[in-house]
Parts: sequence; structure tokens; C-alpha cells
Amino acid sequence: MTSTPYTAKENNAVNRLLEIAEAFKASKSKKMTTASPLAQGKKQITKGNKHTITTIYYTTNVPCGLHELYAHIVAEDNSANFIEKIEEVYNDHHSINYYALSFPKPVHDREFHTSVVTKIEAEKIMFVSVPCFIEEKARNVHPDRVRAEVRNSTF
Repeated sequence: MTSTPYTAKENNAVNRLLEIAEAFKASKSKKMTTASPLAQGKKQITKGNKHTITTIYYTTNVPCGLHELYAHIVAEDNSANFIEKIEEVYNDHHSINYYALSFPKPVHDREFHTSVVTKIEAEKIMFVSVPCFIEEKARNVHPDRVRAEVRNSTF
């Protein structure tokens, strides 16, 4: 479906998150309760010297077709906690997102700069979101925001 070839960085992002998902499914992580009976989740917390990393993996059974699911996933989210959201199309399967989310005080607001790569194969859609690997355009500096990283994949 795509006409622009995938770069090595785009393929690496997809492949790396597929590896993480497989390793996490096989791990002895704690089961997590979810909002829907259609979803099953696992959560793993790794504490390091400076950072705590929380990894969450969940699967959801969706009673709809592939095209309806794709349309729902790419629909714009107008949540009230978005302060700013910018999406730029890099090519036909890669978009660059910058967004900021508000959090209740005393937690500082977070901002994210991500590459979102979409891969469609047969009956499978993959969305991979990783810290952006395309040079960021100059933006206003927001000292009240913390730059956060997120790695996310949707299959």
C-alpha cells in the first residue's frame, strides 16, 4: 500500500518494538486490570539508579473490520488534556508528532516529539511511535514542560 520505501531507521523502529513486545509477552510480569473485559494487560516496573521505567503491554479484542479499526486509530483525539498538538506528514507511512499534555499540579506538563511509522501487511496494521529520529524544527521553549519519551506500538 505504501509507495515510499521504508528507511533503515523506520524498519529498525518497527523491528525493535516487535522484539520488545515478544519479550514482554514471555516475561513474568504482573497482570494488570483493564477498563474493558475485551482487554488483557501486563505491567512491568524496572527501577534503576536514576529512572524508573514502566512497561505496559495489553491486547484488546476489537469486534470490527480492519478498515474500521484503522479509521478509529487515526481519528483525531480532541482530549481536553492536550495543550498543543502538531502533526506533520513526513512521507506516506511516517508522520512526526509534537504534542504536550497537561497534568495536575505539582506534576509538570509533558511534551513529546515522536516519529509514528505505519506498516500495513495483509490483515495486520502496525503503528509504531518512538522518539523522533528526524531533526526537530525550532519551537518555542516551554520551561514549564518536561520532554518525555514514549515508545508505543499498536498492532
